Amino acid sequence: MMKAPAHRVEISEAWVEFMLRDYINRHNPQAIVTIKSFNVSNATKPGDGYSGDLCLLDIQAHIDYCDGDNGDLESKKAELNNHAGVNNYSFIVKLANPNVFFAHMQTVIGQNMREFKIYSEVIQELNKFQREKTSNQFPIIIPEYIYGKCSNDEFVLVMENMKQLDYVTNPKKSPINLHQSKKVLEQQARVHAVSYAYNNMHNLLVKYPCLKPGIYTELLTVGMPMNLDLAIEYLESINGQGPLIKKIRAAKSNVVKTCKDSFKNESNYQIMCLMHGDSWNNNFLFKQKVDENGGKSVKDSDDVMLIDWQISHWNTPVADLSYFFHSSTSPTFRKTHIDELLKYYHTIFTEITIKLGTPVPHWTFDQLKKEYDQMKVFGFLRALTFAGIHSDAGTNLTLGDVQTGVTNPVINSIKKGIAKAMVPLMLRPSILEAGMKKMLNPVREELLSGKNQLFCDLFLEILIEAEQNGIFEAELYNTDESENVSRSLKCI
Repeated sequence: MMKAPAHRVEISEAWVEFMLRDYINRHNPQAIVTIKSFNVSNATKPGDGYSGDLCLLDIQAHIDYCDGDNGDLESKKAELNNHAGVNNYSFIVKLANPNVFFAHMQTVIGQNMREFKIYSEVIQELNKFQREKTSNQFPIIIPEYIYGKCSNDEFVLVMENMKQLDYVTNPKKSPINLHQSKKVLEQQARVHAVSYAYNNMHNLLVKYPCLKPGIYTELLTVGMPMNLDLAIEYLESINGQGPLIKKIRAAKSNVVKTCKDSFKNESNYQIMCLMHGDSWNNNFLFKQKVDENGGKSVKDSDDVMLIDWQISHWNTPVADLSYFFHSSTSPTFRKTHIDELLKYYHTIFTEITIKLGTPVPHWTFDQLKKEYDQMKVFGFLRALTFAGIHSDAGTNLTLGDVQTGVTNPVINSIKKGIAKAMVPLMLRPSILEAGMKKMLNPVREELLSGKNQLFCDLFLEILIEAEQNGIFEAELYNTDESENVSRSLKCI
């Protein structure tokens, strides 16, 4: 098997031919593939939020679908090169983070393996399961898997480029609307319900142990104290917020503890399933529709795909729901539509589980709502984090610079050795929070400057929403330590 490119500059004609042949030969083992030309370009821009290096790979190739003996392969390929007809392919290639330290961190916590397994096996397995049970009534739609390789030293994932089929992301700073929300929830319900049903019959985690939560629940709550500190700092910069500042200061430690504890006890949740883990605006691909003026838009799209599965793991579905609503919709939208949308999700989830032979009569809408309420603190703190998307500084945030020059193997080897020694230290919550604080400082400065009114208004709106939901009320936390979390969650 050919070594995977570590950086986009290492994508060679030989590797492109090997990769494409592997894909074509899965459908036609006798096919001969000859590369005519290929081009590598950027698939994303800084601030898009992807932790790996995504590039666009466009290929022109001759494909000879032979039925028998290929004879002299080199002669056959030379003949194909002289043939006028070519096949065009457009793929997205995902490589490890260009930053050696980030790349090794992703390997240690299993991000790359998770996404590789999701595309190459897990979703295919779940779709096969629901297809056999329901004649494919509830397919989980993601870009087609083309090729992949994942080990401690190598990572590459090649997927279908959905842009050529008119799938694009919603504008990052535009909240998801009601119609789009329902389409996202349909896909989330399918992922949750099908994986739940499959696990009841086959035990998904035995087959795919990489999907166990591991340290992910801890990573989901990293940086939460920093968010509350920023909230206090921002409120201090504007007039008339003394009472709210006092509430947040008094509740801060309990809010953080409640958020972390909400993931620790699985017995608080009646349903466990595969969750996407990073369900926000930029990880949804909507198929564009042509309007009456000939323009294209995703506002009324009927087709959506979930992408970027690196944080997917086994957990409660309400974590996915809370993450989605608080990262991709506005406080006003949530106040108006949350019950309607949770009912919509619940109806789809229960319908799927019934048809798959694993009904959940005990998981009523009231139970779902109760469990969702237990994630409100988590959702609030997620909302503060994602408010930074509306900052100008957030547009330029990146987790690693793209490698554009030839890499030095000796220097890379030294960097990898240092990374292996340093990453265990870097994964300590205090170190992660310090790194996040430094990276997000431009966002903080922009908020405190008051120059970005949209950003400031949204940040304040989120804090007011939390106050109205009772998240800062002292009585939520005025209990004995042993009962603090469970009682407070019931009150939220």
